[in-house]
Amino acid sequence: MILLSAFNGIEYMVKQLYSDFDATITIRSANGKTFDQKEFPYGKLKNRDISSYSKAIEEIVVIKHEQKWLNANLYGVENSFLLMSDMKNHLVEGEAYLTKGKIPFAIAGAGLLEKLQAYVHDEKDDYEYLELYFPLREAKMSIGSSPFNSEFVRLSASFNFNKDVNHESVVLPLEFAQEQLEYGDDISCIYVHVPEERKISKVREALQQTLGSKWVVKTQFEKNELIYKTSRTEKIIVIGILIFVFIISAFNLMTAIIMSMLEKKKDIFTLLSFGATKKNIFYIFFFNGLMIAFKGIAAGLVIGYSICLLQLWGGIIRIPNANNDIFPIQINFSDGILILVIVSSLSMMATYIPVKYLLKKLKRHE
Repeated sequence: MILLSAFNGIEYMVKQLYSDFDATITIRSANGKTFDQKEFPYGKLKNRDISSYSKAIEEIVVIKHEQKWLNANLYGVENSFLLMSDMKNHLVEGEAYLTKGKIPFAIAGAGLLEKLQAYVHDEKDDYEYLELYFPLREAKMSIGSSPFNSEFVRLSASFNFNKDVNHESVVLPLEFAQEQLEYGDDISCIYVHVPEERKISKVREALQQTLGSKWVVKTQFEKNELIYKTSRTEKIIVIGILIFVFIISAFNLMTAIIMSMLEKKKDIFTLLSFGATKKNIFYIFFFNGLMIAFKGIAAGLVIGYSICLLQLWGGIIRIPNANNDIFPIQINFSDGILILVIVSSLSMMATYIPVKYLLKKLKRHE
């Protein structure tokens, strides 16, 4: 129970880290890297399960601060993206806004700013500037011309999602990014937000069917498929190891029942002489074995759930080198039912087989 709850917690933590920044559904053109935003049928996004969407540009840019240079992933988005990604609750410093009046602002990953030795200023109207180099779409290499468009951008905030996003990402207003990249009305994709996780796959299928083959619709799970598959595979391996441990425990139960029947061999013959049938003897030892097993199951589940709740409420175990964060635990009662079913099935088999076998042997020696 403790192992499964710990894996549930880790899986939930990974999902939270990646899912908050990654849109639940991303729509791209099947015919190229970008498409004209006017060509997309936005009316088909009217779905009660979709709360909002944001047009977006994804590109690689170069960022300079003083003497530091870095490549970064640029996300040009609309203001709705800040709500979709729950940006407010992932801020390290500053306030989450992309424009003030007509002035564009950048929100950058905390790790990226650390590499650049740039900081979000505490004083109002006092901003750190980053120099961004945008690759020009139609640029041609020639002497005296630059393939980049450079612009200084004020920094409004820094965020913390996960290592990759923190160290490689900068968020800018969509229109500003389009202008600097000379994209015109072109965008890279559309981010769609579906609040309820259980409905994501259903919405994706509906959108893909409605939009047709001209568009590619992917969920956040499909974008980060390796992460989620790895997490699920690890959990399956843990369940496999637990089943192996349960099988070994079942052999211990079989041994206990065999020893009990051998010790009470005389008592069995006494009961038979008083008119008890083989069926009566079978039920006595069979249910005795089940009682031993279910006492162990009940004790294990109670202790397991108690330790998990203690960690959940008290935070006894901390993650080393992670700002003293509490080790994540997520209790799923379905895991308890799974353990109950597996252990009960093995216990019934471990009890039935030796009792049935020894009673047959007993019949031969009568």
